[in-house]
Amino acid sequence: MTGFALLATLLIFLALLWLVPPLLRPPRQRPEQLLEPLRQQLRDLRRRHERGELKAADYRQQRAALAEALLDRLEAPATPEAVRAPWVGVLVALLVPVVALGLYLKLGNPAFISGQAPATTAAANPHAGDKLPPVEEMVAKLEAHLKDNPDDAQGWYLLGRSYMTMRQYDKAADAMRRVLELEGESAKVLMQLADALAMQKDGRIQGEAARLIKRALALDPDLPEARWMAGIAAEQAGQFEAAIRHWQHALKLLDDAESRQILTQAISRAANKLGKDPAQFLAQAGAPAARPAADKDGKKAGAAAARITVQVRLADEVAAQASPDDTVFVFAKAASGPPMPLAAAKLKVRDLPATVTLDDSQAMLPNLKLSQFDTVVVSARVSKSGSPAAQAGDLASASQTLQPAKQPTTTLRIDHAL
Repeated sequence: MTGFALLATLLIFLALLWLVPPLLRPPRQRPEQLLEPLRQQLRDLRRRHERGELKAADYRQQRAALAEALLDRLEAPATPEAVRAPWVGVLVALLVPVVALGLYLKLGNPAFISGQAPATTAAANPHAGDKLPPVEEMVAKLEAHLKDNPDDAQGWYLLGRSYMTMRQYDKAADAMRRVLELEGESAKVLMQLADALAMQKDGRIQGEAARLIKRALALDPDLPEARWMAGIAAEQAGQFEAAIRHWQHALKLLDDAESRQILTQAISRAANKLGKDPAQFLAQAGAPAARPAADKDGKKAGAAAARITVQVRLADEVAAQASPDDTVFVFAKAASGPPMPLAAAKLKVRDLPATVTLDDSQAMLPNLKLSQFDTVVVSARVSKSGSPAAQAGDLASASQTLQPAKQPTTTLRIDHAL
């Protein structure tokens, strides 16, 4: 859903960039509008002369000056345009997203938003998931727009979020720094920058990323993502009591059941490491004690229920761009939730095609596991540098959104360059 929402927002933003500015510009005056003031001045000058208020010499001199000005305006190029009003631009800015959503719900495929395409479509075209909307093309257009409009803070923010989706974390960090330069510090943007920096280090929150989180909390102590990541940073540093305090605060701010379940389990795990009863910490946050997930029969769900078997292939059209020793990463991330990968596998291009299994044993962070999420996004990428952070020139697959309990197997086809 996150990828679709970002793409839709990007498309609407680019459409508004094209539609709205011309409507907000003041209308260009038509020739008669330009000449009428001079004609009025000429009539006033004649009346003053007739009343004897102007001597003949002064009348002729001022009349000649007005005539010259009149000729200058007649010679100036002027293209008639329709009269505009600012409210038209505002109306367009409001209606375009509404109409776009309405048309999509009427004519499009709303099931795609949740990542659950109709079974008939999947059966008719088993490779339909191999093609992505042209996100790269939209990002290129946004980049071109920002070259001409380098002070568009909202554009830089959208570009940074787009880079995060494309896993180009270094570019995402640069874009968020530009937003901070233009608008000053805000907790939301500081967290986006901290997220990008942490992802460049495989999810480790340290150094500048940790300092940014502290600054974000100083600006907005009730920002859920800041509390969440501050807890992760504290846990990574072995500061379990601090981690629990941050997660308790976040738990009071969040409403969705999935996020609350993850935080409840994280608090319980940190309490166990302290040798204390998790119930007391959860009670302080107004949450019930953590319970293991259960399947439809009420039985405890083990690691086998949180396992995805992924077949990874390299498309012929990009095979020449990869070398046998290039590194291949296969990731599983939460469809909605923390941006850090839940599980990851690593192999070489020479091993392709290959089948890999993603499960809780490959968790990159102890408090973020595949089994904690009902819906995940799986993708594969050939890294030319060997780094998990995406870079220009890497080869990638289309992302697949699935529910491991219902769809434990999938196929990823690496078929395009970043």
